[in-house]
Amino acid sequence: ADRAAPDAAARYLRRALLEPPPAEARAAILLELGRLETMGDGPAAIGHLREAYHLIEEPARRGAVAQMLARTMVFAGTPGSATAFAARAAGELPDDLVDERQGLWGLERIGGYMHDIDPKVWRIGEPVVSGEGPGARMLAADLAWEALVDGTDRARAVELARFALADGSLIEVDTGLLWVVAGIVLHLAEEDTTAFWDGALAHAHERGAMFTALATHLWRGYAEWERGELRAALESVTTANELSLTWGSDIGVPYGEAYAIGIMLDQGDVAGARAFVDRVRDERARFGDGLRLFREAQAHLLIVEGDFDAALAALDEVRMVQRATRNPVWRPTRTLRGRALLGLGRRDEALDLFAAELAAARVWGTPSLVGRTLRVLGEAKGDAGADELREAVDLLAGGRARLEYARALAALAALGDDAAPLLVEAYDIAQRCGADGLRASVGARLEALGVPLPPPAEGAGLTRTERRVAELAAAGADELAIAQALLTTPSLVRATLAALRERGLAG
Repeated sequence: ADRAAPDAAARYLRRALLEPPPAEARAAILLELGRLETMGDGPAAIGHLREAYHLIEEPARRGAVAQMLARTMVFAGTPGSATAFAARAAGELPDDLVDERQGLWGLERIGGYMHDIDPKVWRIGEPVVSGEGPGARMLAADLAWEALVDGTDRARAVELARFALADGSLIEVDTGLLWVVAGIVLHLAEEDTTAFWDGALAHAHERGAMFTALATHLWRGYAEWERGELRAALESVTTANELSLTWGSDIGVPYGEAYAIGIMLDQGDVAGARAFVDRVRDERARFGDGLRLFREAQAHLLIVEGDFDAALAALDEVRMVQRATRNPVWRPTRTLRGRALLGLGRRDEALDLFAAELAAARVWGTPSLVGRTLRVLGEAKGDAGADELREAVDLLAGGRARLEYARALAALAALGDDAAPLLVEAYDIAQRCGADGLRASVGARLEALGVPLPPPAEGAGLTRTERRVAELAAAGADELAIAQALLTTPSLVRATLAALRERGLAG
């Protein structure tokens, strides 16, 4: 285990259970085996941790096992099981185990949210974070998420998320749930989380923790997508999905699938997005945000394809899913519904939705969210939308959402006499992001104006994963060795090498 080989360590412990061990040693072996399995085999971990929980009597140790078990049940248990177990385990703890109880409260609440249980069951009262232990930081991470979905107090969400991550202790006891939640809150509050995700992935490699790696890849990919790093983003979410299935749970896969659809659409690959949706839409059960995000991604695709009635139907399917989420930074449903209505000629209804979305966006207040919503409203208003588009450009300039900035430039250029400089800048950004659809449409407008197209951007080069795969392959490592070194799968290594060879970047 200390050599970052938890799978090998787990094989020894499984053998130890078969010997069998003395009765007094069984609980310790089960606990260590379950702990190691949380990194690479979620369903197996649940069985071993549950048995350990029932064998252990010492309250503090029992509380730590309960946290580990509840966290694993969020991802590999049945819907609602994590919340029910965490609530029961918290109630069984002695009064003096305050930090352990706070951790279980955090897991009870985040499990209730993720499994889309009625908030009346789990969102009871407003617990107060006490102390600075790992349990306090777990609870703070959950409360930060609740503040985010409410969308009314960004400062409080940020304060709680920063506290959750402050001393690095959370990632030491949590393979990939509440520290991830805190990181997502900071990202959606427009904090720079690049170093955070890079550090988390390094931590996963140091421990050989597949689950930590897959969680990091998923949310780093989400952040890369928002920054317009489209090829790297698609690589990251694809890796996360493969690792999720290897770990033994597909609860996170619908998130990655939804992001992949959006990334492909931003790349301009509508046919690829359609083929992907047709391939995966019936492969797995989806619930909670996983279902909502996937249906919203389908609606986005249908809007691009011009099937606006079908887009509205897809959105209607999830109207009641996670209905308490009001923050458009995480649920931009009014924007999607408005775009579909606009396509159907129902302009007044669409404008009302866009205006409501903008009001909610201003409450959360991040420049990229407000800028995006202004851009959508400004485009819908046509010639009357110049003020919104100018404000969108001002807010997005210099920010992280480079592709959204390019869209705002292109939209503003449609209204002004001095369109060429705006279009040239939009073209250059789209080209660097790999947004070929936007690049082509802006390029056609530049050609119509008689403006020469900017020269091609320098080669996109290699993503971080491509570079490491190429280096290891050049050093003579085979696909399995590369996959083990990078905590990925041989099939993804094979696909990466094939793509590199096609581009002439690998032998």
